[in-house]
Amino acid sequence: MYKSIFIPLSNHSDQLPALAFGATLAETFDADAECFFTSKSLLLLEGEPRDKVEEMYHKKGLLAAQELTKQFYQEQFATHAKQVRQWFELNKEKLGSGHRLQWREWLDLFDVTAEQVRDKCSFHDLTVASYDLSPPILDDVVTGALFATGRPIVLVRSFPQGKDLSECTVVLAWKFTPQTLRAQWLSLPILKKAGKVLIASVAESEETSSVAELAELTTYLQRHGVNAQSHIISNVKSPAAALEQYYAEQCADLMVMGAYSHSRLREMVLGGFTRHFLNSHTCNLMLAH
Repeated sequence: MYKSIFIPLSNHSDQLPALAFGATLAETFDADAECFFTSKSLLLLEGEPRDKVEEMYHKKGLLAAQELTKQFYQEQFATHAKQVRQWFELNKEKLGSGHRLQWREWLDLFDVTAEQVRDKCSFHDLTVASYDLSPPILDDVVTGALFATGRPIVLVRSFPQGKDLSECTVVLAWKFTPQTLRAQWLSLPILKKAGKVLIASVAESEETSSVAELAELTTYLQRHGVNAQSHIISNVKSPAAALEQYYAEQCADLMVMGAYSHSRLREMVLGGFTRHFLNSHTCNLMLAH
């Protein structure tokens, strides 16, 4: 059960679908959905601010110029935070369950690392984010928070305002791995509320799930009250593309899958299958590791 949802927002493009999905989850599970303006990128200084920084550099040196740059950044940040809050308040009124969306203090990542985002994800049951988050923030949420916290995240491309989970079709991308098992378990509250759950296994030679395995999984989910049925996708050249096509053909609203990674030079690197879906932005995606 989800009782606390974290929704990071930035000033990059339209993030209303993520807000709508977060509101639906909050209403369904009687949860608190907390929205934060999140920024880490200093915009390029132009015009008078840039001239003042250059003047300060020539008069008082590098440190003074850096302090002035930081001051301009903070003013910039406050202006953008105000704009995003105004956007939030305006769109909150359009959402049927928008009363469960709460604005919280912003996260200023100018002087710190992704730890602030990681910590927010750690102390919420679920993170809901838009693919249209500014790229550095989206990368922090996915590669940092996902693998460091054990909490699931949902990345949203599109979602109609006011749509109920009982009207939704969810695709569970199945492969017998610890990551998929964890994703299935952490998504169980959503699976139980969804109108239809389609367990999709892509045939990959000897690694293909057996009919008996899928039948056992279907029975397990049905015992939890999930309206589940399974399907094996065969004769494919690209498993990821086949799964995308299946998602589109079923007019699905969410895909649940395990997030794969490996460590390289002490840095978490996403596996190829996970990276494909993150780059394509074709599906609303729930990930767990």
